Amino acid sequence: MSNNPQQPGAWGPPPQPGYPPQPGYPQQPGYPPQPAYGYPPKFAGFWIRLVAYIIDAIITGVLSVVFIGIFYLPFMWAWKGQTVGMMLLNLKIVRAADGGPIGVGTAIIRWLGMFVSAIALCIGFIWIAFDSRKQGWHDKIAGTVMIHTN
Repeated sequence: MSNNPQQPGAWGPPPQPGYPPQPGYPQQPGYPPQPAYGYPPKFAGFWIRLVAYIIDAIITGVLSVVFIGIFYLPFMWAWKGQTVGMMLLNLKIVRAADGGPIGVGTAIIRWLGMFVSAIALCIGFIWIAFDSRKQGWHDKIAGTVMIHTN
């Protein structure tokens, strides 16, 4: 196919911005309608589309964790001192100072502290294994401990 815009069926040069597409280009069978810019589209292949999907999945996953986490975890901690998983395993979050229930403010601080625990290669979570009171950095920040209820 020729690039000469004078020949029928040629794609021709792209029109200047703000001008309508050049008339007279026939629709090719099996292809989408010709775009307004006057030359054939470059179709996106499998791998580039897969990479785009993975990027979107990561963004969606992060947003999902943040928005579900910000409502579920602090709400459950403040309301019951436990999430459903903690209830099943007989665990509870309490104030480190006196063993009392934590409030909404402490629950939110603890949730935000989890990012601090995670940001440094999850050392703040690993810290639990070596701490005498089994507190992660997020527990220390919020002044909480997790205890067995049975």
